[in-house]
Amino acid sequence: MQSFLEQRRIYKQLEKQIVIKHDQPEDVRTHERRYWYQALEPRHTTREHLEREGDVERADYDPSVQTDPYTINTRDTLGGNTDMMVTGIERERPSRTSSTDGESEMEKKKIILVTALTSTRKLFNTSFELETVPTSVFLIGLGMGSMLTAPLSELAGRSPLYVICLPCFMLFDMEAGLSQNVGQRIVCRGLAGLFGSAPLVCAAAALVDLWSIIERVYAFPYFVIITFLGPTFGPLPGGYINQTLFLSWQWVDWVTVIVCGFLLLLVVLFLQETYSPIRLNWKAKQLRRLTGDDRYRAPMEFNRVYFPRRIALALGRPFVFYVGELIITIFSCYLGVIFVILYTFSAGYVSIFEKVYHIDQGRTGLCFLGILVGVLASALPVPLSMKYTRRDIYHARDRGLARPEPESNLYMAMFGAPAISIGLFWMGWTAYPHISMWSLIISSVVFGFGVVCVFVSAYQYVAAAYEYHPGSALASLQMFRLTAAGVMAVIADLMYNKLGPHWTLTVLGGIATVFLPVPYLLYIWGRKVRTWSRYAPTGET
Repeated sequence: MQSFLEQRRIYKQLEKQIVIKHDQPEDVRTHERRYWYQALEPRHTTREHLEREGDVERADYDPSVQTDPYTINTRDTLGGNTDMMVTGIERERPSRTSSTDGESEMEKKKIILVTALTSTRKLFNTSFELETVPTSVFLIGLGMGSMLTAPLSELAGRSPLYVICLPCFMLFDMEAGLSQNVGQRIVCRGLAGLFGSAPLVCAAAALVDLWSIIERVYAFPYFVIITFLGPTFGPLPGGYINQTLFLSWQWVDWVTVIVCGFLLLLVVLFLQETYSPIRLNWKAKQLRRLTGDDRYRAPMEFNRVYFPRRIALALGRPFVFYVGELIITIFSCYLGVIFVILYTFSAGYVSIFEKVYHIDQGRTGLCFLGILVGVLASALPVPLSMKYTRRDIYHARDRGLARPEPESNLYMAMFGAPAISIGLFWMGWTAYPHISMWSLIISSVVFGFGVVCVFVSAYQYVAAAYEYHPGSALASLQMFRLTAAGVMAVIADLMYNKLGPHWTLTVLGGIATVFLPVPYLLYIWGRKVRTWSRYAPTGET
């Protein structure tokens, strides 16, 4: 809806501009200078660009320059606050689904608000190991689906994928609730994950569309905090719902469908298209319609590649990033390890609080609020991160650069990385009946703080380093971490049963310690690593 209205607004504005202010279409200037070569003047007409010799084939979109009045970063064409709010809320829904489904099934309890494992295992007459397969398939579907939806969003725009994928997610999640056997549920959950991947990636990419590098220092942390509210707050109502006798296990799926339907309504009514090349393409089409001159072209139309070839290149880009880009590989492994730890850490709540402290499911769900407090506390170092980022901007300008290096986005990770190891070791060696469980809850605050800080920096850094194709770059991160989490959904409970909570958390703390130096090493040598990349620029003059 908003995309259609925006195209109409562009047409009306251009029509008024051409008819009232100009005698000839050649005089309509676009203020567009997003091209690789520097010889092009900042103010030019589309016709002047087409008449240049030898430049058309090299034309490309450059997100570092935000000057055209119809690109997304101009505040007169889009209200940034509203779109960030809608995107952030919408992004929370699949995150909530993955966490709630996964953790409740791993814990053999209906602790979180998406899957009632105990009830479904009795209904389907299956073992716990088999019943965790829908969770794993759902998470793997999220990861693999992001490798498809992210590049498609760079061809068709963000909004169409929301409108297409969210109803499909609702349909298959509804089918999962109506499943008559575990095989049907596995298939439906896998397809739900596949379509649920669209908002998972597009929402993060939309932040790159909406905000500049300095604005993202504030935007990304608060966006990530919103997305983590689902998996941290979900256990609270889920634990108490399990104790009610008048709600069937299918209601955990119905609630997801209802919430998703409400968010789909918000997307259709309020979310505009955020990808600037698509908006400039709309502008070029309206100019051709108004003037009858086919020589008006948007930047994405200059590359004379047949559409099937464009599809193939776009779909292959995330895999190229994952295999050939060292930065993507490093952060994919880092986030994969963190999410394996997060899922295993959360699964341990039943082993610790119910088995060690002998509290009921409802109170165990309340213990998850410790992680929620840590998630909210991750907003505290944002002003300090902004201070250092501003300092880097001034230093970059002194060196003649237009922007700071992407490594200026790593401060949050450097603040939070040690907290992950501290929280894991703390909980692992204080989980005894004679030690107050408040000690464990405080350790979960520290752990939640560290996870969000690293998550924020990873997304900021990758988005800044690969700003020409942020959706594909972020999809590469999503694929590995969600696939790893899907595998962990099966084996997490086995680890607690075989090793016990103390050694399980100690092993996880040791793994987190091994990866702890990653943000510090990239801060020092990240620029050198980017010189080996084909897609990550090393700076702009």
